[in-house]
Amino acid sequence: MAQTNMKKEDYIKSLGFEEDPFRYFNADQEDRLDKYFVSPPYFESLWGDPKKPESHVILAPRGGGKSAQRRMIEERGWKEDVFIITYDQFFTTNLKSLEDADLSYHLRNLNKLALITYFSHLANWDYFSGGIFSADEKRFLTKMVDIYLGDVDMMTIKEVVHSSQTLPSKIKKWWNDNLPLVGVLSAVIKMKFGLDIGKPSKFEQLTINEDPLTHFRTILALTKRLNTESCYILIDKVDETELTGNDPSKSYEMIKALIKDLNFINSKDFSIKFFLWDALENHYAQDARQDRVQEFRLEWKYDELCNMIDRRLTAYSDGRITALNQIFEIDSIDINRIIISFSNNSPRNVIRILQDTMDEQVRLNTSKKVQLASLDLGIKKFCREQAKIHFGLEIIGQLKRISNVGFTTNYLSNDLYKSANTARRRIQIWEEKNAIKQVCSVPNKTGRPSPYYLIVDSSLIPVVMESSAVKDLVSQMAVQCAYCGRTYFLQIEHFDQETIPLCPNCDSHLL
Repeated sequence: MAQTNMKKEDYIKSLGFEEDPFRYFNADQEDRLDKYFVSPPYFESLWGDPKKPESHVILAPRGGGKSAQRRMIEERGWKEDVFIITYDQFFTTNLKSLEDADLSYHLRNLNKLALITYFSHLANWDYFSGGIFSADEKRFLTKMVDIYLGDVDMMTIKEVVHSSQTLPSKIKKWWNDNLPLVGVLSAVIKMKFGLDIGKPSKFEQLTINEDPLTHFRTILALTKRLNTESCYILIDKVDETELTGNDPSKSYEMIKALIKDLNFINSKDFSIKFFLWDALENHYAQDARQDRVQEFRLEWKYDELCNMIDRRLTAYSDGRITALNQIFEIDSIDINRIIISFSNNSPRNVIRILQDTMDEQVRLNTSKKVQLASLDLGIKKFCREQAKIHFGLEIIGQLKRISNVGFTTNYLSNDLYKSANTARRRIQIWEEKNAIKQVCSVPNKTGRPSPYYLIVDSSLIPVVMESSAVKDLVSQMAVQCAYCGRTYFLQIEHFDQETIPLCPNCDSHLL
């Protein structure tokens, strides 16, 4: 049955969904994450025992699910009385350079966030009264509010409150009801929580220790009144500040002072969970003490991604749709396999592919169920954009000349470029960009074996093999590693029993 100018929202509902399940691919925007979150195997170890807090490092690629894990730790903290400080806003306005991001800088930020979180907890108390503070506590909190919240404007705190998907609705309502449009946060806090409105006297300023570490420990001591078991500090989005951007070395510089201070991060009073982009690994490894801070790596296997897709569809359809094949016009093809094959095993990429597919389907405007033509267009659109971002048009153009997913150095030197030096330079650049990797060596009649390289980023495959349909690429070339579950594309006829390619991810036999 043909559709006539149907809006995307209407089309999504016609498939059986309450709202678009592919609208968001950022964990901080997803309001049903708890319904389709797939826990990695180490998640319970990451949570640990709040009575004996331990710090951890979690390494994962962008879009790999770091922020989703952080959010689930946040939600669990509210349910199990763990005081959670989410450190994903680094207040860099007055930070002149990354060299100034020392421990004292981070402690000042943590004190700011700890106070905001503390007062959020108090706002959640039905029986809160300013009279719960002793005179010394009131004096201390007044000073802390002046020092750490005196420069926080209303728009900043509103942004913090509204961006949180884990903050209880009651607390969000309290902040919304009690914050004016303009002004600074400190004045409102002091008035609403019964603190001293005037500025502290010079004597009081002198008698309160100015060391931010002492301040931090004292604030945490006050949180015990909230009946919390412990404190977890969750560090995320280090690579998303204006000073760090897309640079792994700068991103590591931002948190280097924290991650190196073992005395601080191995405190018995709290723990730190570092959710880090895996591109920081080479820099982090120089200072890592794995014997003191346990490290986890997030790598998604095929079955886990399938589970994530199914649970997401179920959550957004109230159980009516439990698998992708239900919304595609042909159910004899494994849609999950096609999509995951081009996702580099990234949950975010899976959702973005489906988002692009739905956009193409609405544009075609011809069928109630999603057509394979829309999937083909959606995947190719996604892959073109990804390849352009990660590799640039020059490298894409060079790889397209090969017209295959794999090649030998002899082919590049003798047939394509007619120059060994040019071939070596190209290979070096492509390897540094993580576009290719050597997977084996192929016998050569004229001399020693020739190294064989495979294009390992799946977003490049439909770009290099642009005349082929994505379903054909998967059925004819896709090989899934039996050990790690990653999918790679190769010309099987290029190999035999003596030349078996190794998995670029885990080095096990790919065939």
